[in-house]
Amino acid sequence: MIEITDAAKVELKRILDENSQDPSMLLRLTAGPEGSLGLILDKAAQGDNLFEHDGITVLAIEEGLAGMMNGISMDIEDTDEGPMLTFRSDCGCGGSSCCGDHDTCCGDDSGHS
Repeated sequence: MIEITDAAKVELKRILDENSQDPSMLLRLTAGPEGSLGLILDKAAQGDNLFEHDGITVLAIEEGLAGMMNGISMDIEDTDEGPMLTFRSDCGCGGSSCCGDHDTCCGDDSGHS
C-alpha cells in the first residue's frame, strides 16, 4: 500500500479546502495513459483506499491503482514554485512529482535520484 506522510496529508487538506467546501468531496489520485499522476475532485466510491487528516477524508485511491503503488511514498517538498507533492519508491529509484497547487502532474522524475 502507498504510504502518505503527515506533511503530504496536510497539503492535501489545504488543496481540498481551497477547491471545495462540500464535505462529501475529496481528492482522488488518478493515473493518466502514460502513467502520469494527478489529482481531481471527486466523491468516495466503493473499494477506494481512503486517507484521512484530522478526521477528514482527504484522498481516495482506486483499489487497482493503490495495488500498483505498493512501496511508494507520497510526501511534500517546498520548491521555488510552492509546495510540490512527490512520489518516491522505497527502492530509491525515483518517482514522479505533482505540484500541490495544480490538479495535474507537472513533473516526471525531476529532482529525484
